[in-house]
Amino acid sequence: MAIVELKTVADLSGKKFTVPLYQRGYRWEIQQVKDLLEDIAAFMAPDKNTKSVDSGDSFYCLQPLAVKELVKDKKIFLEALPKSSTEDVLAKTRGAINDNIRWEVIDGQQRLTTVWIILNFMRKSNPYVVEFARWKDEELASVVNRLPNDSSNDTIDEYYIRCANEATARFFAGEKASDAYKTRFYETLQRKVQFIWYEVDEEDPVKAFTRLNIGKIALTNSELIKALFLNRSNFAGADSEKTRLRQMEISGRWDEIEATLQNEEFWMFVHERGFDKPTRIDFVFDLIRENGKLDGFLQDGFKERIGNDKYRTFRYFNEYFHSERARKQAAENHSTLVEQCWREVDGTFAAFKEWFGDLTLYHYVGFLVACGTGVRDILALWTPHQKENTTKTEFISNLKGKIKASIHDAAELGQQYEIGAGPSKTVCRPLLLLHNVQSVINQNAVETSKYGIAAFYRFPFHLYKIEKWNVEHIDSNTENPLEDDKDRAAWLKSTYCFLSDGDKMLKDSILEYFNTQEADKNKLTAAFHDLYAKIVSKFAPAENKLDDNGKNKIGNFTLLDETTNKSYGNAIFPVKKMILMGKCRGWEFAFREIRKNDKVDGKITGFEIEAHPQGNAADGNDHKTAFVPPVTMSAFLKAFNPIASNAWTWDAIDAKYYRENIYDTLKEFGVTLPKED
Repeated sequence: MAIVELKTVADLSGKKFTVPLYQRGYRWEIQQVKDLLEDIAAFMAPDKNTKSVDSGDSFYCLQPLAVKELVKDKKIFLEALPKSSTEDVLAKTRGAINDNIRWEVIDGQQRLTTVWIILNFMRKSNPYVVEFARWKDEELASVVNRLPNDSSNDTIDEYYIRCANEATARFFAGEKASDAYKTRFYETLQRKVQFIWYEVDEEDPVKAFTRLNIGKIALTNSELIKALFLNRSNFAGADSEKTRLRQMEISGRWDEIEATLQNEEFWMFVHERGFDKPTRIDFVFDLIRENGKLDGFLQDGFKERIGNDKYRTFRYFNEYFHSERARKQAAENHSTLVEQCWREVDGTFAAFKEWFGDLTLYHYVGFLVACGTGVRDILALWTPHQKENTTKTEFISNLKGKIKASIHDAAELGQQYEIGAGPSKTVCRPLLLLHNVQSVINQNAVETSKYGIAAFYRFPFHLYKIEKWNVEHIDSNTENPLEDDKDRAAWLKSTYCFLSDGDKMLKDSILEYFNTQEADKNKLTAAFHDLYAKIVSKFAPAENKLDDNGKNKIGNFTLLDETTNKSYGNAIFPVKKMILMGKCRGWEFAFREIRKNDKVDGKITGFEIEAHPQGNAADGNDHKTAFVPPVTMSAFLKAFNPIASNAWTWDAIDAKYYRENIYDTLKEFGVTLPKED
């Protein structure tokens, strides 16, 4: 199995490294060398307000150095071993090992080489040897010594080595040229700079190199931590068979956790979009560190030692496994270091599983995460519940308290948005999401009591996050003048398709508009506006029309995904409803012209709606799912208005009933209706 530990530069003393042919040559730019030198200098320099950073047990940590131990030449190695008992067996064996054992560098050769170049420039004895297979196993020392005087004759490798050497020389100039400064820098580099030493356990190092470099999958914190967990020395007190079985059990459980977290529905329940690590179990270890679950086991000053880079979580767990305090506590509890630590890992994941499996917890936790509350904060509420054996009801009550706070700025349902000093409509996004979530909870409660079904429907947080659902107006906030011919044509085509046979005169007028060969643009515009006015007056009566104030209140807001909202264009209300209904069924729609005798230049005799499977629409949109939030769909179906008679527009009556439903659903979270209601 892999071995992982922290090694200082001094710990590499006497080791011989070989950079294999499958590695590229040394390629660090001058700026990268300069950055490393300045980082070490900054770490070494005393802070104005505290003692020197290089005091105590603090360390500057480099990226992982992935290596594999090998015999350089098996035949030579075997020949060098002692052949008779008359020889100094021990000395000769050590000599054979020292001469023939190499550490093949799989990842980290750029930093390893740069550190060597810095040490070499300072005219100190080099603690380790670096050989390059591409130079027929020539050592780095001899390569540096034979650099030609004329840089124009450099090979590409020699060029970059020369640049690194010159960058180092420029760094140690001026005030930094003193022997005292160099000595202090050298001691810091030797004793306070660490590599994360990772001995791979793969038989074929090329495969490991491919994974770490070609595939751009760097070693993750969890991969390094796993090596700590499976290290036999951390199972002190257990016999070998029990150790082997426990290692297998943890390894299997580890894979189970990772597989569950790779499920998008589960993952995006506890996490937002975007995670730059290939293994998701890292999230669990990050949470344990952030919540300080192991702090009580660690030696004083650990926060300074773990640093703040991307490998700080690994170093946090490394501190634990090397802590005398942790080892002592494990012994007192008749446990092992691994068992003591694994309880935190298992407990964190078990919390996720319980939340995901419980209908109410799933929706309330999922809502909070979707609105930006970190799982870390939710775990802080959950831990006392577990330790003090409080009821689930109390935990839910605490969740509701957080939920109430999250919608506080939108709790007054008469509030106006987007006008004057009014807040942005995005302020009510949590409120609209909660309306969906609580509606689902309420519906499930009804179905459960009636049929005994545990989960009638679960709000799909993963789809909600993937599709970027935002706050949009149901009835458009601004009246589009429809000045563009294309917009006018689209509006009339869609209107035609939703007119009934009883509206024959209007339908004929629309066809006449399309079939008129009018060269005078002004006359054509006048004809459109006359037709538009007739249609609007018939199907959008002015008495119930939403005014500008009503259009920017909660009764006219719903959740719509960006793609669907853009595809609306200037569509009439029935078309918007059709688009959403089609999305639920996996279809997209277009309006096709019907021409006499099916000729391209024939007279238009009508229009019809044609459907396309999602992703093959004429507009090129590629909708990957068929999800619409339940409240959004209900709004466009006018399900909140029991007396709805106008299918053509979203009016003030619809907005009033919709707002009242929001109040009825969410009043326990502190929402209030305006006085006129």
